[in-house]
Amino acid sequence: MKTLKTFVIVLIALIMVTACEKSANEINPDFSIDQIQSSRSSKKIACRSSKNPVRKMVTVPFKSKFYTEQEGDIDMNACEGDFIGLNTQIGGGNATHLGKFTTKMTFCMNFDESDPDNFAKYWGVDGKFITANGDELWFTVSGQVILYPPDTDPFYLAYFDDEFTFLGGTGRFSGAKGTGHTNSFTNFAHTDHNWTGTLILPKGN
Repeated sequence: MKTLKTFVIVLIALIMVTACEKSANEINPDFSIDQIQSSRSSKKIACRSSKNPVRKMVTVPFKSKFYTEQEGDIDMNACEGDFIGLNTQIGGGNATHLGKFTTKMTFCMNFDESDPDNFAKYWGVDGKFITANGDELWFTVSGQVILYPPDTDPFYLAYFDDEFTFLGGTGRFSGAKGTGHTNSFTNFAHTDHNWTGTLILPKGN
């Protein structure tokens, strides 16, 4: 009697194990091996996507008011070409979504006054806005400083209104994008800026 009970218990256990294995490994005979592997890959990708969803972006207006002044001397050996110098500007101010910030930018500039069409053109700006907590918003811009006619303005000698581009940053500005215009006025010793445009940030930053 005990032998019969033992046999029945073992038989039930074997049936349950076989059923589980069949359920776990059951394959539709109409599927090819490539289709099965593709299906498994798709499921893995779907799982990864759900764990790491694409970050949504939000577009906000950007408005700023700040100043810059030349730091040190123009380096006439750092850029390629005659009468081309490396200019470094530092300053600070306030902007929407940044609050109070400092800034630093370096760029090459044409100082050849004998070539009016290219005089005061600048390019390759490597710039950053640095917020109070150390987050950085990076930007670049190229263009030309336009001289005012003599005696036009008692303080400023020139202006520039060129398109700038945001290139990401650190902290809450990681992945930032956007564009705008400089709207800047200078006497070459001091420059006042009123940059405006749009700032595109990852949602939640």
